[in-house]
Amino acid sequence: MIYLAKIINFYPDFTKKYLEVLLSCPENIRLATLEIRPLPGTEEEVYVSGANTEKYRTYGAPMEWNSLYISQELQKTVLSEGLEVLDQSHIEIFDAAIQQPFKEQDLNDWLEIMIQMKSHFLISLCYRDFSETAIRILQKFMFHPELQAKVLPDSQKILIKTLSLIYQPDTDQQCKENAKEFLETLHSGGSEEDQDSTEAL
Repeated sequence: MIYLAKIINFYPDFTKKYLEVLLSCPENIRLATLEIRPLPGTEEEVYVSGANTEKYRTYGAPMEWNSLYISQELQKTVLSEGLEVLDQSHIEIFDAAIQQPFKEQDLNDWLEIMIQMKSHFLISLCYRDFSETAIRILQKFMFHPELQAKVLPDSQKILIKTLSLIYQPDTDQQCKENAKEFLETLHSGGSEEDQDSTEAL
């Protein structure tokens, strides 16, 4: 999965099959594939024994693949399956796919992804396991200097509806605290640099 990731840049039609495998593989393999900041001491390539024992890198696919193609294909998958709520694998892959800076020529395509997926990202704020990851994704779009003016007005109604759900008595307290910090940063005119601070949530 690591070494095949870069092929997507040259053969976009390969993206669908790559994503299918990534979504269906065991969680530990998926997480290792998506990892871009390995723990100190685990950065080195590892030996894989076999007919030809070689060293292989076991992390970093998001720095090799085409993030836009992966996100577009994931969006198609979610919408075609009629999913109202993202599951863990979906949100982990979306999170990994936005680690690279958005290319100027792709901004309209990223905007379309956000328009189509805003309700999925926002509703994820209501789930403890997804809340922090959803905030990172939302900040990538809402704090982007060129996308912000379009993303915020388009997301306003569903954001208000989501907040009414988050602040129900039975919603996890951590979700409420995460949302509060996110809103405070948004209100202060957050920028892309503010994304780093949420990684410490």
